[in-house]
Amino acid sequence: MNLLIAPDVFTGVTRRGFLLRGILIILLGILITLKPLLNLGVITMLAGWFFSLAGAWVLLGAAVHRERRLFWLVYGAVMCLWGVCMIRRPFCVDLLLAWFIALWFVTEGVVTIWDTAQSSSAARYKVLPVLSGLIALFVGYAFFVWPLTTLAGMIWIAGLLLILEGLMLITFSRLVAGQNERTVGSKR
Repeated sequence: MNLLIAPDVFTGVTRRGFLLRGILIILLGILITLKPLLNLGVITMLAGWFFSLAGAWVLLGAAVHRERRLFWLVYGAVMCLWGVCMIRRPFCVDLLLAWFIALWFVTEGVVTIWDTAQSSSAARYKVLPVLSGLIALFVGYAFFVWPLTTLAGMIWIAGLLLILEGLMLITFSRLVAGQNERTVGSKR
């Protein structure tokens, strides 16, 4: 019996590997769905650390390489600055991100409705594009009016999807042939 189960958890195509991955993913999904707004801030801060480290790496690369040094210095400095903003003020960055998403959805909705209105196709072919544009406008409105709540709702839905994926992995672990079943089946 293997006392170290890490290879099974991360790479194993065994019953135990799928079962353990399913349990871990379900626990992560439950953790995310219980406090989505808190997790939104944590995810933003983690992304900020990645941006800061990547920016520092780019700055080091700019110090070593002479080609386009100014570009890489500016790029690395902007990445570091953005990462520090994400770490120090995660909800302000989330608010800005939500407004950019809202602007994107509203623009997409207006352009879709306008393009459909200008189209020369029959009216029955215009129903779904107009409906899609109206839905995009509604989603954009939700991001403008309730930016952090909408982002937290997206995190909550992601947690539910993780729980569903974990359940699927656990179900799949019951369908995969076990270690003993494979060796017995191959001897026949």
